[in-house]
Amino acid sequence: MNDRIKMCVHGKECIKDANEFFNEKYLGCYAEETGMDCVFSLNCFTEMPKDIFTEDAHDVDEILAFLGGNPNDISDFDAEIDVFLDGEKVTVTEPAFFSIPAGMKHSLKYRSLNKPVIMWAFQMQHKN
Repeated sequence: MNDRIKMCVHGKECIKDANEFFNEKYLGCYAEETGMDCVFSLNCFTEMPKDIFTEDAHDVDEILAFLGGNPNDISDFDAEIDVFLDGEKVTVTEPAFFSIPAGMKHSLKYRSLNKPVIMWAFQMQHKN
């Protein structure tokens, strides 16, 4: 493979098992596994997730998205998720994207989940 092309973990390696953070399997690609300068995760919640989204801040920007889990209509969204950004609450009741700047404190609280929700997160990491 061309040295300029880096392949993320693939096949079964990119499917992560449920763990202390997530009730269900999820798609994950982490910098320490690939040598790439990004972190990516995609979760499809079909039941209320564990309450683990404590306040956090990163030294890099993060993109966070919430979409309906219906593959035929990602706008089919029936959940309430509180997103806290530097202590200010935004309640998500429809598909949404957030651009979270480096250093901004943020956390999540799922209040209801009546239909599956896809949560997507992406961070660029600093190159060493």
